[in-house]
Amino acid sequence: MSSEIEILVTGYLFTGKGYRSFESVLLKLLEDAGYEIIIATYRFGSGIDPIIARLRNAAKNGVRVYIVVDSLHDQPDHVRTLLLDVCKKYKNVKLFDFNKITGRHLHAKVIIIDRRIAIVGSANITWGGLVENHEICLMVRGKIAAHIASILDEVISY
Repeated sequence: MSSEIEILVTGYLFTGKGYRSFESVLLKLLEDAGYEIIIATYRFGSGIDPIIARLRNAAKNGVRVYIVVDSLHDQPDHVRTLLLDVCKKYKNVKLFDFNKITGRHLHAKVIIIDRRIAIVGSANITWGGLVENHEICLMVRGKIAAHIASILDEVISY
């Protein structure tokens, strides 16, 4: 199986020029997840309510959700509360504090759906990263997505 690659973008200079929006693609992928979502990001921030809503929905439908953040302590209070709440409500949602686990920092921004689609790029899961900033991400489908997931398996196995 080969891999397909697509460019996703944010920001008014990049959108509307034949590239799909990172936010709209991400929301749709989260809705369509069949069995697993892995999100690894440096930062969550304002504007994530639609993301959290889709993660809750996925969890309610039995999808395993793994969220890896650089440092849970450094996430905004409201974000930390939302993330911890969804973990309490659904046993199939796991939250990992990369810095606490490893003593190192995570600056990656990766979303993997069912180990078959991965988005890798510069965008954090914040209003800026999803809409306002000028970000470029690559969405890959195929074996490379599973390989990217395997890189994160060491963290999500804690």
